[in-house]
Amino acid sequence: MQQCANHNEHLQQQLADAQQEMDLMAEDLETQAHENQDLQAHLDAIVAPLTAPAEEDPEEDMGEESDMDYEPPALTGADRPGPSGTAGGRA
Repeated sequence: MQQCANHNEHLQQQLADAQQEMDLMAEDLETQAHENQDLQAHLDAIVAPLTAPAEEDPEEDMGEESDMDYEPPALTGADRPGPSGTAGGRA
C-alpha cells in the first residue's frame, strides 16, 4: 500500500513539473508571437515602398528621352551638303 502511495506521489510530482514546463513554453510562445508581429510590421514598412507601383513622370511618357532632349547626330564631311546640293559637294 505504501509503495502505491509513493508511486502516486511521484506521478503527481511529474505531472506538476510537466504542467509548469508547459506554462513556461506557452509564455515563450506568446512572447515570440508578439516579437514576430513586431518584426512583420517592421518588414512591411520596409517592403511597402519597394513594391508600390511607380509614379509616372509626365516628362517621360514616351520612353527615356523626351523630344526636348533630342540632338541629331553630328554630320561628317561626307554627309554635309556641298555647294551644288549634293553630298560632299560632288556632282
